[in-house]
Amino acid sequence: MIPQSNNQNNIERAILSTYIFEPKELEKATITYINFENPFYQNVFKTIQSLQKEMIPIDEDFIERKMGKDFNQDLYLELISANPISNVRAYEYQMIQYYTQQKYHIEVKKIEENTEFSFLEKVHKIETISNEVKKEMQPQNNLFNILTMKDIEPQTPVFFLRDELPIQKGEITLISASGGSGKSFVALWLASMLSKEGKKVFAYLSEDSTANSRNRLNILKKTNPNLSLGFEIMGKECRPQPFIAKEEKNFIESEYFLQFKTFFSKYEIIIIDPLIAFILEDENNNVEARFLLNILNEWCEKEGKTLVLIHHHNKGNEVRGATAFIDAVRLHYTVKKKENNNTSRFLKLEKSNHYVGKNEFEIVLFEESIGSNRKPSDTKKFENQGADNGRSKN
Repeated sequence: MIPQSNNQNNIERAILSTYIFEPKELEKATITYINFENPFYQNVFKTIQSLQKEMIPIDEDFIERKMGKDFNQDLYLELISANPISNVRAYEYQMIQYYTQQKYHIEVKKIEENTEFSFLEKVHKIETISNEVKKEMQPQNNLFNILTMKDIEPQTPVFFLRDELPIQKGEITLISASGGSGKSFVALWLASMLSKEGKKVFAYLSEDSTANSRNRLNILKKTNPNLSLGFEIMGKECRPQPFIAKEEKNFIESEYFLQFKTFFSKYEIIIIDPLIAFILEDENNNVEARFLLNILNEWCEKEGKTLVLIHHHNKGNEVRGATAFIDAVRLHYTVKKKENNNTSRFLKLEKSNHYVGKNEFEIVLFEESIGSNRKPSDTKKFENQGADNGRSKN
């Protein structure tokens, strides 16, 4: 192992000090605790990450309480004596390089000392490790990440609920419809079905109370008794805030969005209803819409999230707002009713980048339709039970 230099220790100290005094930088960190060689710094890094996820302030009292017997007052004072740095990503890259070089030397030494390998086998294995190291040492924020096609592993897109309603893993799906068409029922059905597949699902149904959403799920379970109750939700009791903010004339990620990503990091699939609740100024502004979808796509790519966004239609029954909302998603469905059928909703596939198959999916939501023993007026009343409860339709 390469001995840690004073310079390397100073880098680790400066980065940790920056995280403690500027928690926003911790949210964007490109390193993990294993990149720290100093054991105390490793523990501090894991501790402040844990505090941030629990939305607990990152200060000495909470850090000491969390670390318990592993906390060292002298080492901590030495740590926070380092001045925070402005270009923390560059320092993180240096740490990754140092860690990767260490790992390379350890692995090469193991190969060289292994008597079971022939000389040519050793050369081949060392060359393989060397190529892997070169990839790992590429800057994580490289704007021009050029790769050779032959070195890229092919990957087939993965879809959840391929037969019922395909949702592409690790991407954004948009579901849009006019007011009163049953979008929220569809969102609940979708959350239940994905949870039934064993996925960790969260649904933010910000237009309805949690009690109303539970009532709707009871209605759905009359027709779909096997729907899962294992997903988690928030309702209108927790008021949504914009995911973006403005700094001078530029859009930036809002503090709320940084907290949102941290707090809901444990979920694989997140359903947001409606999208409009998280827009800052103007849903018709393509610049704002593009920025919003960019940070959501970046979240999907960086943390492997799958997002489902529920969006409204305008009076002309077209998707409200900027065209960027459609351009930036991989799947787009519209929710429709059909004449003489109040039990089902039909989701038409309006856009698909990777899915090839049916272009319309029927979801049976309610018990009876027109033509059964229940009168049409009674069916309508049942379908809308608890649906609007005083909130206006768009």
